[in-house]
Amino acid sequence: MESIDYDSITTDIRESLDYSEISSEILGSENITETLTFSVVTNARFKTQMNNAMQTYIENMDIATRVDNKITEMALNMENRIIEQILNTLGNRLITKLDA
Repeated sequence: MESIDYDSITTDIRESLDYSEISSEILGSENITETLTFSVVTNARFKTQMNNAMQTYIENMDIATRVDNKITEMALNMENRIIEQILNTLGNRLITKLDA
């Protein structure tokens, strides 16, 4: 009995495939994006990897520093607005006195 050369068969198939035709069929399908998205999102391994990645991301976030930085930024913005209002008030008073 003759032996089957599976490697040769797979190589021949791989070389003769027209990937552009396959991709156009896939991309031309109206429901393919929804189907692929649903398949990926409902996959248990994907969910586990996403949960682990999010847990690692959250654990590595320095929340206290971020909060402190945001408070500092907001305080500086408030100081700038107060200084601007004071300068506008002083400027208006000077203009009023000069006009009088």
